[in-house]
Amino acid sequence: MKNVKLRKNSQLKKQFIKAVTVCALLCITVLVLSYYIFQTNLLEPGLDEITTSYISFNNKNTTDMLKIDNLKKMKNEKGRSFLNDRKVTFQVSGKEQEEYQVILYPLTNIVDLKYIHFSLEEKEPLISGTLDSVMENEDGGITIYTGFVKNPEEKMTLKMWIDKKYKGNSKHTSFEIKIKSR
Repeated sequence: MKNVKLRKNSQLKKQFIKAVTVCALLCITVLVLSYYIFQTNLLEPGLDEITTSYISFNNKNTTDMLKIDNLKKMKNEKGRSFLNDRKVTFQVSGKEQEEYQVILYPLTNIVDLKYIHFSLEEKEPLISGTLDSVMENEDGGITIYTGFVKNPEEKMTLKMWIDKKYKGNSKHTSFEIKIKSR
């Protein structure tokens, strides 16, 4: 009888050790796979170009829609300069002389538009100003530029910032940028 109990206890210990070993192996496997997936950006889509009608814009830095997040308060001189890191560079291509618009959509914004400045540049500045000085669309977007496709190799840079004079909270002021054909 004692022998049977010892055998059962021995078998239970072996089963317990096997179960713990399997659980440990599963946890290690999950951790290794998670690390691999997140470190190699395996889940990010491989899309670089988005096409609407015959207009396309190419943003090689990210696969997401073009966004400018967390605008900072700064003086206009700094906002227009290379020191402003709140910028997006993209290319617009399509049929020659095809008309397109650069439109901003507020994602999170509690700042009055008269304090939000922007500058759109190719080789030279194309347009700059405050968001309250440009036309707001019916869909809530703000059209900051209308142009024609010229040289598809030409890169455009949009910089945005909040006027240093703004006294309120400017945290999380972000915009999505869309290029639409007309």
